Amino acid sequence: MHPVLIDYTFPWGSHLVIPSFGVCLATAYLVALNWGFSRSTRRGYNPELVHNMFMFLLIGAVGGARATYVWLEWDEFVDRPLDAFLIWKGGLVFYGGLIGGYITSCSYLWYQRQPMLPLCDLSVSCVAVGHMIGRVGCFLNGCCYGVECDLPWAVEFGGHAGDIPRHPTQIYEIIGLGIILLILEALYKRPHKQGMILSVYTILYAFERFTNEMVRGDDRGGEMVFNLSISQDIALVGVVAGLAMLVYSRWMPPWDMPIPAPRFPFEDGDSSLASAADAQGTTPRNSDTPRPGESQPSVKSSGKPGKKKSKKKGPRV
Repeated sequence: MHPVLIDYTFPWGSHLVIPSFGVCLATAYLVALNWGFSRSTRRGYNPELVHNMFMFLLIGAVGGARATYVWLEWDEFVDRPLDAFLIWKGGLVFYGGLIGGYITSCSYLWYQRQPMLPLCDLSVSCVAVGHMIGRVGCFLNGCCYGVECDLPWAVEFGGHAGDIPRHPTQIYEIIGLGIILLILEALYKRPHKQGMILSVYTILYAFERFTNEMVRGDDRGGEMVFNLSISQDIALVGVVAGLAMLVYSRWMPPWDMPIPAPRFPFEDGDSSLASAADAQGTTPRNSDTPRPGESQPSVKSSGKPGKKKSKKKGPRV
């Protein structure tokens, strides 16, 4: 494996080490953010709102993923608690990041008095793409490996996994997330109710994660309910929650409802994101902006401003 992407010593003695996992983590966020911003502007959503939501999503996702890992592996950090902040070395739990990102982003949308489900539907595909890139970092770092096997595609990860052929569970999850992404994109391009895409993602990923856990060989944090791992128990809860959301979404409004601007604008009244949206020919959608395919409402002219046309009355007969 290649846990270190760049290891260089400068002539004056300084040492530069860039871990592979940290590079993949940063790349995952940038790709997800760029794609989410592009999707939002094409749909006519407010770009400032989406950018701010992704910032809160990043904070909650990284914080929740790291906090969950530290909680599960506390014995590793008892003597060196400051190592809990070294996230670029690996040690993130996706379900903790998913829950943390959901809480922070939805809290931001609630504060802004924005509808949560349309933006959640827009974001889950971006989350899946970022997750795929993050799993590439797990593969290079040699973590999240599988159990021993003698299959032709088995991989020797070294390190904690030892020089034993094992299931490349990171690759399995990348393939599973790719299939989920194709399904989400196919559904998103069709008319749907708000919350449907989020519920489908929750169900499909819970199923994929439950099956992937069957061949995971790293420390799973112990067994909980039904002698399953923590991630498998969370996956069961995710399936139930996803089915409930799918049923609930049947009574929700359509996906293309307009999204207003944020409550607090940028200080200068015009941000770079808004300028980028104008450059692309897209503007934030509001109640006065027609949707694609709709004609601009006609406005009858009343003549020159400040002057009224007087009707000439003819002679009475």
